[in-house]
Amino acid sequence: LDRLWRAFGAGLFLAVIGLGGSVLALTVFPAVALATRDGERRRRRIQRVLHASLKVYCRAIHRFGMADVEMTGIERLRGVTGTMIVANHPSLLDVVMIMAAIPNVQCVVKGGLWRNPFLRLTVEGAGYIRNDLEPEALMAACVATLKAGNNLIVFPEGTRTVPGRPPRFHRGFATIALEAEADIFVLIISVVG
Repeated sequence: LDRLWRAFGAGLFLAVIGLGGSVLALTVFPAVALATRDGERRRRRIQRVLHASLKVYCRAIHRFGMADVEMTGIERLRGVTGTMIVANHPSLLDVVMIMAAIPNVQCVVKGGLWRNPFLRLTVEGAGYIRNDLEPEALMAACVATLKAGNNLIVFPEGTRTVPGRPPRFHRGFATIALEAEADIFVLIISVVG
């Protein structure tokens, strides 16, 4: 019964994040864009809304028994700036959990999200970096965001982590960190059950 409840809940909460993101993209983010002319302030405000929304979302997942979320040592990231956050990627919710825990965070996201009319306002407004840029442009965007004091989430495997297999990292994350002279914080995400 518990397994059925979690399976139902997983589908429900994935639908909720899609619907919630669409509602924010159609209401809150355009309002922020209209009220905030300065691009950097607009980006920070949209990121704050995302951070707060994802915190509520993660609490709801825990409260409704869909997942037990335990974060240890994450408090060390609360005040960091210009830090590369390197993590494995075992689940769909990794980015959501990291963004809920850490304010002022950027990430590299699928370029296809810019073609989605609902999600485009979110990813563009938050200043996220497209993964379909030319390699030099992608590296330059990552370095620039770190040098500007933003934290950057990177999954160095470039795809979801495969359980039981050793990770295979792409080197780009190390090159970006060196060029930006950024600190690196390693997160290890475990999914049990």
